[in-house]
This record gives sequence, structure tokens and C-alpha cells, in this order.
Amino acid sequence: MNPYEGLGFKPDGTPYSVYITSACVIDEWCTDALGILESLINRSGAKATVISNDWDTEVQVSQIEDIVASKSADFVIILPADERMLKSSIERAMEAGIPFFNYCNYIPDIPSMPKSMNDYPSELGDYCVGKYFSDLVNRENKPMTIFEVWGIRAMDTAQKRDQGFRLGIADNPLITIIESADTQWATDPIVNEVTNALTAHPEITGIWNMGGSGQAVVGGISAAGRILPFDDPNRVHTILQDTDSPAVKATEDGSVDGFTTSEPWHQCDVIVKAAFLQAVLGQSLPTDWFPSPMVVVTMENLYTEKLFGATYIYPLMPDDYNLWPVMDTTKGLMDGNTYKEIPGGLPTPTVEMRKQLLGY
Repeated sequence: MNPYEGLGFKPDGTPYSVYITSACVIDEWCTDALGILESLINRSGAKATVISNDWDTEVQVSQIEDIVASKSADFVIILPADERMLKSSIERAMEAGIPFFNYCNYIPDIPSMPKSMNDYPSELGDYCVGKYFSDLVNRENKPMTIFEVWGIRAMDTAQKRDQGFRLGIADNPLITIIESADTQWATDPIVNEVTNALTAHPEITGIWNMGGSGQAVVGGISAAGRILPFDDPNRVHTILQDTDSPAVKATEDGSVDGFTTSEPWHQCDVIVKAAFLQAVLGQSLPTDWFPSPMVVVTMENLYTEKLFGATYIYPLMPDDYNLWPVMDTTKGLMDGNTYKEIPGGLPTPTVEMRKQLLGY
């Protein structure tokens, strides 16, 4: 069933043009995000155009300027390379009449730009990671040294993940945190940081990787000879950030305890609904910020945890994005400004709604 069928056409029969500009196309998270965005938009009959910039802010600024100059987009969905340096470019584009919709990295202070992303520093976000470790040490009543693997420290996203993590730990006196150097979210630096830390600090029995390759973390633990059973006192209890296939596999085989659900499917489903409702149907939205509540996924809830009626674990979905259903976001959708559930959530836009609202 395709509820978007026919929605993406203008009164003259031409398709809406939607540009997706993403800072990232190199890992599974980013490619799956682009895949589901492109699929959902194309299902409506609109034309999706994907452009990338490999975390190059200047390139993304140029892309936005080109979109404005060419008047080639009816609206834009963006994963920004930088949370601050793109603000003025986006505002100029919006002033020129091109709506923008933001997913993943948060650009602050543009309240007219709807955003769908995890609220990392709150109890909806990476709080769950810190609480997982705090509960673990409290149950065992013994101290733990946790190695926190940073991505890019200058990024708001990384800082907010750290804030949420520490909020969940709540100054637990049994926990000591050692921070890594910046890894740039890259595989080799993550492997090296983890291996070197475990070698230099054998007292480390916990790791939280705030993003990037989960496989790299497992590689670093393995290189240090610390892939151990759950009942071994020297086991390194590990939580990964970002759901990807290696994270699922590492959870299944016991290499890590689990992972958090900073994942693309729910974010992309919600931001496409918001875009269709506002840019196509002309409807106001109940909030400018739609956060997806995060949980820690372990073997206890790997195959059962759901949000909006769909699995948290997108690597379990088929390779064909057109088979991924449109979610039911009428329940459980949160307002990131009030931390309360939005009554009625977001409906799925349809041609029938367009006929009622716009008369065609």
C-alpha cells in the first residue's frame, strides 16, 4: 500500500522537485536515510534529487546557493555538515521562498524550519546510555571505569550526546569516565583509541561509542584481547551509538551489550510527513521539533522494540526501501519543546487530503 501515491503533483500536473542535501553518504546510517527519503518522496510522484558533500560545509553552502539561483527545488530536506555555519545560507534560501526541513544534525535558532532528530541531552536521548551503566554498577555494587569514545568534539551533536550520557549517569560515585581524543567518527581512529585505552587502562570495563563505526569499537576491543563473556569480571560492557548491521551482529554474538537507537528511519518518515503537510498541503505543524525517543537495545528487546508500529532496528528491514511501510505517527510523537506527546501526532498526507484542502 502506498498512501502517498499521486500526492507529489502540482495543479498543472508537474511533479514537485525535492532536493535532499546530505553531509554524509559513507556509512550505513546515512545511505539508509537517503534511501528511505528518496523512496518516500518518489512514491508520491514527486522527483527526489540527492546531492552530497562529505561533511564539507563550503560545498553544502554552494549547493544551497545553486538551488536558490536555479529555482530548481520546491523544498529541501537537509542533513547539515555544520550546525552553525549553514544557518545564514538556509535563512536566505527560505526568504527566497524555498522551505527547508532538517533531519539528524540540529541547526538551532531557525524555528520556521521543522526538524526531526533525537534530543540527545534530554531524558529522551542519550540519558538512556548513562542510566544503563549506572543501573549496571548499582546492581553489581562495584566501581566501573568507562571509556567515552568521542566523535568530533566541536560539533553540537557530539556535545549533546555527552550531556545526555552524563545526565543518565547522574554523578554516580561508582563511575569514572575517561574520554578519548577526537575520532572524527572515523574507523581507524576509533580502533586505535579503543585499543590504546584498554592497553593503557586495564581497569576500563565499560565503553560508550557516541557514534561512527560500531565495528571499529569491536575491532579495538578484540585487538586488546577483551572480547569476554558476560560473566567474566574483566568483560568490557559496551554500548554503541547508531544502529547498523555490525551493531546488531555484535549484540547477537555478545561482543557488545547493545546499542542506542539514534537511527534514520523514524526521523526520515516524520520529516517527509512534515514536508508534505507544510510545503504541499499548506498546513501548519504542531511543533517545529519532532524528537524520536531513544532506548538501549540489548538481546532482551532486539526483536521486539518498536516505535510508531515499526521496528527500531532498520538493518532488519528488506534491501528494497519501497517495501518499508509508512509509519503510523498519530500516537507516540513527541514535541521537542515541551517533552509532551502531540495529541493526534502527524497524520499521513494523502491525495484525499489534498483534494479537501486545495481542491485538486
